[in-house]
Amino acid sequence: DLGNDGWGRALPTNGRRLAREPDLVQELAAAGVQWFQFTLGGADSYTHDAFTRRSGSFEDVMAAARAVRDARIHIDWAYIAYRPLSEVARMSELTHREFGPDVAESVFLAKPQGQGWNMEHLRPTEADLRALPDHLRDHFPTWFGAGCDTEGELVSALREGRRAVGCIERDTPSGCDPNCLVLCRNGGLYPLCHERTPDYVLGNLLQDGLENAVGRLREDDPPKGVAVRRRGLAELAAEYGDPESDK
Repeated sequence: DLGNDGWGRALPTNGRRLAREPDLVQELAAAGVQWFQFTLGGADSYTHDAFTRRSGSFEDVMAAARAVRDARIHIDWAYIAYRPLSEVARMSELTHREFGPDVAESVFLAKPQGQGWNMEHLRPTEADLRALPDHLRDHFPTWFGAGCDTEGELVSALREGRRAVGCIERDTPSGCDPNCLVLCRNGGLYPLCHERTPDYVLGNLLQDGLENAVGRLREDDPPKGVAVRRRGLAELAAEYGDPESDK
């Protein structure tokens, strides 16, 4: 709708529609989708559905993944890590059992924001991570310099300038790439790398127009969340981070 010639090459999805309309897999592949990403919050329907808070979500993921597998399209599996980390091992065993020995897999920690605040008591410690099998610990992504560090390790790295995690640290003008925005269904526009909360909203595409919304990134009075973020992660880590935390 915005002028792109085709879909991006990857499609992260919860599988809900693909499970009901498996023929869409071939349609998406014809449109340029080269691989799908599915996320697991547990290795069975009880655990995963409790994590997603939607009954049937586990079966949706598995049915959709089988349709993608049968179409011989690549799948990337993402596992959400929380205590006990034995659940991550169970997720890995499940995908290997169902989809073969060469599955692509990544492990992610839940962000401490939104509903993620409710999982803070389940955040793994350094000792928990050490107990994780090496082949799974090595699958924590390290995009933009963030991986499976403890808070203390990450705070130290940010304060000392050893990590370039966000837009400012990667020398993006105005602290956010104005060419990459998130458009929500209600027309709300947000910086790509920030949260979809009122503190970060740039405007509404339907009401304000694109130029006015993007302009807020360049103004001296940006949304509150963007203004705070412009201080830079090194300064924010020094003020708010806990260098002693092993979470």
